[in-house]
Amino acid sequence: MLHGFDQEGLSTLEFVGHAVWLVAFALESTADRQKLAFVNKCIKAGKEARLRRKGGEVCNVGLWKFTRHPNYFFQWLGWVGISISCIPALLRLSGKTGFVSWILFVAILVYVPIGSYLMMVYYTGSIPMEVYTVQTRPDYAKYQKTTNMFFPGIPAAKAE
Repeated sequence: MLHGFDQEGLSTLEFVGHAVWLVAFALESTADRQKLAFVNKCIKAGKEARLRRKGGEVCNVGLWKFTRHPNYFFQWLGWVGISISCIPALLRLSGKTGFVSWILFVAILVYVPIGSYLMMVYYTGSIPMEVYTVQTRPDYAKYQKTTNMFFPGIPAAKAE
């Protein structure tokens, strides 16, 4: 929305924000493709791996080795990129709008990455998904011990 008010050329920070969004989009898509390939491979092998099914296999390949929810993480990172790209427009808008309007834009821009993180982790994403998954997949508890929930990281040693 802020970009619509801004008629200036693109700044370095806008390019950085757009690059972060593009990388996040590509990696979110990659995570989704990896999960689909894993599920299809399990189905061909006669193993269960679909959601809402008991005893399913746990996807821990590709990006899923580094975070239990790479699709949520990279979707959040995309919102961070969009927010970064809006900062220059917000700064240029400061002298062209009323103070209250500008503060509202600042509040929205700050809220976007925070709100999307809260949504992806606590309300509709990681934690609600894990509450169900740990009940239906026996190996998921081991996966939780070795792999970060949201932010990617090096996997811990295999849990026994």
